[in-house]
Amino acid sequence: MNAGELARMMDTWSDAMNVAEVVGSPFLRTTDQWDLRDWQTVELPNGLKFERLGSPGHVTEAVVVVNASEGARRMVAPSTESGTVPTWLVMVGGDEREILGPAL
Repeated sequence: MNAGELARMMDTWSDAMNVAEVVGSPFLRTTDQWDLRDWQTVELPNGLKFERLGSPGHVTEAVVVVNASEGARRMVAPSTESGTVPTWLVMVGGDEREILGPAL
């Protein structure tokens, strides 16, 4: 599964938490519906970062999911643009979701 597909799975903060649990479980990472064996989860102060690892263990792309209110979204978006790999930003909060990416 690529970063764009993973980002589109995140409709709510609960979705992000569930995906983090799946990524952390060797038994759940691969099913008929998804293949997440190349992914790892990193906890952030305001969200979760999913990193796809290539060989030999280098991050090739990422998805950052932030549980943010509308005001916090304006502050978060610019901070993801300074990364070294293509990064999708998914901001969830309330009944809304916004996907930005990929940014470098």
